[in-house]
Amino acid sequence: MALTGTHYKIVDMDAYEINKPPDLNGVPFAIGSGQRYDLVFKMPESGAVQLLNVDTQLKPSNLIKRWFFTPSSEAKNQALKATIGKGDPPAVDLHQLEQTPLFDMDTYGSPLPDDPNVLSLNSKFTKEHFLTLGNKPGFFNGRFTMRFTINGKTFPNTPMVMVKEGDIVKMHLKNESEVDDHPMHLHGHSFQVIAHNGQPLTGSPITLSTITIPPDESYDIAFVANNPGIWMIHCHILGHAATGMDMMVNYEGITTPYRVGKASGNIPD
Repeated sequence: MALTGTHYKIVDMDAYEINKPPDLNGVPFAIGSGQRYDLVFKMPESGAVQLLNVDTQLKPSNLIKRWFFTPSSEAKNQALKATIGKGDPPAVDLHQLEQTPLFDMDTYGSPLPDDPNVLSLNSKFTKEHFLTLGNKPGFFNGRFTMRFTINGKTFPNTPMVMVKEGDIVKMHLKNESEVDDHPMHLHGHSFQVIAHNGQPLTGSPITLSTITIPPDESYDIAFVANNPGIWMIHCHILGHAATGMDMMVNYEGITTPYRVGKASGNIPD
């Protein structure tokens, strides 16, 4: 997406404040499934402001669609738009916007080095987990499809992430899929983004509930285990979650009488 016709700031992501956000001008930003952005801008004295979809090329969400689906020229040329204000918005060169580097949360805003609640790569973690995201064709629930995996397995056979209350948990999320982004959502918690491709963030602390991981990239996230229960971490693209990309975060000592899987008939997502 992009806001055109005026400067703007991204002041919140997933409802968590960004420290001292600077102005952006003509910078597109990517929103993964389930993510939220709050923008602040001042209306120009005349004319309108436009929020529009920059990526006009309809992209398949997985390899199955890539094999069998070709977008029509009509679909390629459609762009979602919302006009704010009266009058005509400024002319926009969509091709130029598509070539503009995306908003970079790694460097946006200002750090809070003296805040004890801000976690970093140097924090003392009591639990560390590594989640590798992938996809490969195969059978899932009795049908041949694209299977979306965590650590090579599909739910309910994905390994459980075990934590105990009070743990400071670090997760390394790496996307080894060929073409798919994976917006990963952790239920019951928010988390801090502490590194991108192994490099620490240098701007404002970034707290999210969903993080989008592009192919061949990785993020390190961290959270405090302060909400006992059995929680799901999964891809927010429903087709990916429905074919395996789910995992449970289980607090020690917490149990449930419910069972999941084909035999039980209880199949989340």
